[in-house]
Amino acid sequence: MYRSTTYWDKKLKKIRKRSKYIGRLDKERGLIESSRKFVSRIYLSTVRTYGDAMILNMARENLIPILKENYDYWEDIYALALVRITGYVPLKRVKLEWEKMYNPLKIKPNLDPKHLSEILNALGSDKRAQNSVFRSLLNGSDKYAYDITAMFTRSSINISHLGYNKEMENIPQIELILISSAETNLPSMVRIIPGSIKDAEMLRTSIEDFGIDKITFIMDRGFFSEENVKEMYKKGINFVIPTRKNSFLYEKIKKTMNEHFFYRERLIKCSKKRWSVFYLYVYEDNDLKNEEERILFKEKDENKIEYKEFRERLSRAGRILIISNLNKNPKEIFEMYKSRDIVE
Repeated sequence: MYRSTTYWDKKLKKIRKRSKYIGRLDKERGLIESSRKFVSRIYLSTVRTYGDAMILNMARENLIPILKENYDYWEDIYALALVRITGYVPLKRVKLEWEKMYNPLKIKPNLDPKHLSEILNALGSDKRAQNSVFRSLLNGSDKYAYDITAMFTRSSINISHLGYNKEMENIPQIELILISSAETNLPSMVRIIPGSIKDAEMLRTSIEDFGIDKITFIMDRGFFSEENVKEMYKKGINFVIPTRKNSFLYEKIKKTMNEHFFYRERLIKCSKKRWSVFYLYVYEDNDLKNEEERILFKEKDENKIEYKEFRERLSRAGRILIISNLNKNPKEIFEMYKSRDIVE
C-alpha cells in the first residue's frame, strides 16, 4: 500500500509524484504496517493520451499525403493542428501538450514557439500550396455548401477593410469563405479576404483562383441576387439557392402543389417549373407554415407589422422557393438544400 500525492518541482517547473510506503495488505490480517519508513518517487514519463491521438490520427489519414506533398514542414503543421483540435493552446505550450499525446506516426516535429510562429506566417502567405491543398480536398465530390461569414475587428490587420454587415453597419471586417462537401461532410476550402469585397466578386474570385468546374454550389438565401445567379451561370457553375421571401419569382410559379414526398417524416408538398434558362422549385412544409403563421399573427396583434405586409407574408408562409440551373427531381433538390447545414 502506498499513499500517493503530487507536488510542484520548482527546479524542473512541473508537477511530480511523491509516494509513501504504508505497508502490505493481507487477506486475513488486513493492513500490516511497515516497520520502516521511506519515500518512493515514481516517474511516469511514458504515460501518454492514447484515445484522442488515435481517433484524430485515423480521421486525418487522407490528409497526411496532401500535407507531405505540399509542405516540407508537414510534421510541424500536423502536430500543431493535433494539439489545437483538443482545445486552444498558446504556442509556448504546444510542445508540452504534444509530449503528453501518443505519437503513432513516430514523427519529430519542431515545436519551438518562434519556429511555429514562422510556420504560421509561411502557411498564410503560401497561396500556391494553399490552392494545391484545396484542389486536393475538392476532388471526390461535386456538391458543395458555400458560405461566407464576417469577422469584425478594430485591430490593425492589413486585410481588415470597411464593409457593410447584415445590419448595414459600415465597420472594419474580414470575410471568411468556407466550402464544405455535401457528400463527405468535410470542409474543403477555407479562405480569408478583405471585408470590402462584394459577394459576387468573392464568388468570382473563388471560382477563378481554384479552377474548379463540374461543381454544384448550395447556398443560403443571403446569396440570392440577379448578379450572383448570372455570374454562376456564365461560369458554368451549377447552383441551388433559395430565394428571399419577397422575391418576385413567387409569382412565376403555381400556388397549387401537384407533387409531394416525405422528408424525415414530414410531409413536403412541391411543384416545379422552368423559367428562362433556370428551374424554379417551390415547397410547402405544413409544420413550418404553422410556426410562421403563429409568428405573423402575433406580430399583427402587437401592431409590429403593416396589414399589406402581413397578407403578403401570410400567403407565402411555410413555402420555400429555390432557383437552380439543374433539372432534377424536386425531392433531390430539396435534400441538396437541406445538406447545406453542414457548412454551419
